[in-house]
Amino acid sequence: MSRDSLTEGHKDSGGKVLSILHLNAWDVHGGAERLAGDLLRVQREAGHRAEMLVGRKVVADSPAVAFSALVDASCQARCLAEGLPDYELRGSHGLTDHPMVRACDVIHVHNLYGGYFNPFSLISLSHYKPVVWSMHDMQAMTGYCSHALDCGKWRTGCGECPDLTRPGPRLQVDSTARLWRDREIIYQNSRLWMAGGSGWILECLREGLFKNHPTKLIPNGIDTRIFCPGDSAAARAALGLGADAPVVAGLARKGALAHPWKGGQYLLEALGVLRGRFPDLVFLNLGAEGESAEPWIRNVSTESKEQMAAWLRAVDVLVYPSLADTAPLAVMEALACGVPVVAFRVGGIPDQIREGISGFLVEPGDVGALAAAAEELLSDRGLLREFGRAAREDAVARFDIRQCGEGYVDYYREAISATGGQAGGGEKDAGWGAEMAALQRGMMEAKTKLKAHKSRRIKDGERLRDLLETRWMRAGLKLGMLPAEIRRWVAAFSGKGK
Repeated sequence: MSRDSLTEGHKDSGGKVLSILHLNAWDVHGGAERLAGDLLRVQREAGHRAEMLVGRKVVADSPAVAFSALVDASCQARCLAEGLPDYELRGSHGLTDHPMVRACDVIHVHNLYGGYFNPFSLISLSHYKPVVWSMHDMQAMTGYCSHALDCGKWRTGCGECPDLTRPGPRLQVDSTARLWRDREIIYQNSRLWMAGGSGWILECLREGLFKNHPTKLIPNGIDTRIFCPGDSAAARAALGLGADAPVVAGLARKGALAHPWKGGQYLLEALGVLRGRFPDLVFLNLGAEGESAEPWIRNVSTESKEQMAAWLRAVDVLVYPSLADTAPLAVMEALACGVPVVAFRVGGIPDQIREGISGFLVEPGDVGALAAAAEELLSDRGLLREFGRAAREDAVARFDIRQCGEGYVDYYREAISATGGQAGGGEKDAGWGAEMAALQRGMMEAKTKLKAHKSRRIKDGERLRDLLETRWMRAGLKLGMLPAEIRRWVAAFSGKGK
């Protein structure tokens, strides 16, 4: 397939149409959710039936459908006290009876942590339908943390954790030995096809708890039609930046400077060095909100991919000193916009940056080398343009979301074939996900109305009882799809009365 064909809409020609179900904690949250949403979109564009089932639906008009976690109150306090996150959840045990699960040919799992899925539910689910699991971080292979850094206990068994403050579920006690052993039992009794977005995470899969399961490298993808070079002068003008000012960016949720795991402290030190060399340097803190106390730091919120791409076009160099990352979308997005990247040599980042071609890699914590690499690019506009062209070409060739989507479809077919399944077996329940997404959109709109009007009448005169007895509310109640807050309102307002 040519590079250009990757950025054009096309249909899958590899076989029968697949019914694909993406399973994740959220519909909108971080990088894993963005990747899942993009995969769903391009798989639909390729002619497949792709749906999404989540623990929490945030955006009313997203295609995702939420299911109830169903907390078992009788054991909730004990699970919390013993450090057993999500063990009190019962809703995921019933997923094998869920219409969207019945309808699919394959389940694509993203993040299973996040307060919505009991880890033991994976056993029955994986024997009911083929499960392809994308590993977005290390959480599923450790006792609790999302990234182990220099700790190697995850390979043979956690316990006596050196740091319970790392990103991951909050634990009141050190239960990491129990959690690791439980995961070992769960995975030994599950049928799983594991996927990694970088060679680094793939090696982690093969060294730890998933070493007896099939693994495949499928690089993460971004939409290179959105993230592409554009009018840099117009982008700078929109931000009030000079055409010739050196512009460096950092990128993270809520801003790179405030994010210790994204190397905020190292970034700030490197920027201090660069400002000594370039007094007119501007730093775009992409993802941050509010005003900065420093005039040379511009906090720029990013509400959409299109807006992010527009801001990246104003940037000369992205400095990304993350201390732990699997296959960050931020790096790929910058490269696709023709922006060279300077980063620490950690995790899957070396798989993304062509050293000395599309960016530079330095050893973790080496602020001097980080600043020197950025300075080399900022000091030579010809070199900057050369790196930018190479970055764009490489991103289109390796990281387009359509290529990623095709890679997963091929892997789905492998998993389906290995389990003796056939594509297209769930037609009788097809379309149920779209209907329930519409129902839940109505529920979320009703929730907004109900919170805005505490009286028993809405401003337009419609009684709350009438609202609660609409078709989508009755269907959601029958299928157990209503959020707990809506269920309480049903109980409070569905009785007789004016």
